[in-house]
Amino acid sequence: MKIFDGFKCKILNVIRSDSFYDKLRSAQKYFASTAAFATSAAAIIMVSVAACGRQISAVAVGDACQKAGGSVVMVEGYLRLPMSTDSPARTSNRLNEQMLIIVEKINGTGSFLTAAVRTSDSSERNHITTLPLSYTYADLQIITDSGSLVTADDKVRVSGRIVRDARECVLEVETIRSP
Repeated sequence: MKIFDGFKCKILNVIRSDSFYDKLRSAQKYFASTAAFATSAAAIIMVSVAACGRQISAVAVGDACQKAGGSVVMVEGYLRLPMSTDSPARTSNRLNEQMLIIVEKINGTGSFLTAAVRTSDSSERNHITTLPLSYTYADLQIITDSGSLVTADDKVRVSGRIVRDARECVLEVETIRSP
């Protein structure tokens, strides 16, 4: 019993010392930061895995509609206004969008693709500013993913989901970037 009592006293003396508490606090900080790091790493990995499931195919403007409906594609070209804002009727649950045309070449020639682009007068990204009732070519202002303003004269790289029905193929634009 004497040996046990001596051992117990040594343990109590270690616990009562300031260095023990300092070591305990540093261990707690270490484990707390490790736990925070592990939680952050797990969240990043989960987001990365979820993003990996979404395959984006870079395709030519003329080939985008060869992809299955629901496919996510990226095309490069120039956004153009249609001749009128009375676009063909289509089913969409997206509010505030404008139908535009993506053309291959700056002069408007080559293949083209119909694109549904969000409109807004706010500072949000990946949209065009709301068009006036009577618009001109110069009224098209595009806010890119980086927040910069580009015009119809600037080449853009757009990505989004292909939506198909019996009559048409539309790219629902999610991101707009400068190449």
